[in-house]
Amino acid sequence: MLGGNHTLVIEDDELIGHASVVKRRMLHGGKALPSGYIEGVAVRGDRRRRVTARCSTKVSEGVNKLVSVLHRTR
Repeated sequence: MLGGNHTLVIEDDELIGHASVVKRRMLHGGKALPSGYIEGVAVRGDRRRRVTARCSTKVSEGVNKLVSVLHRTR
C-alpha cells in the first residue's frame, strides 16, 4: 500500500492530475500541531502548461479536505 492519502483530479471523466498528502504532527511548546506534506504531484502530459494552475487548485482543495478529515480522526 502506498503512503499518504491520494487526491485525483478528474476532468471530463478523465484523470488529469494526482497528489498525495502525508499527515504528520509537529511538537511546539508542548503541543502537537497537525501538519503534513504533499508528494507525488503529477499532471498529465497533454494538460501541462494549459491547466496546471486549475489542476493545482483542485488538488489543493482536495488535500485541504483530506488534512482536515485526517486530523479530526487522530
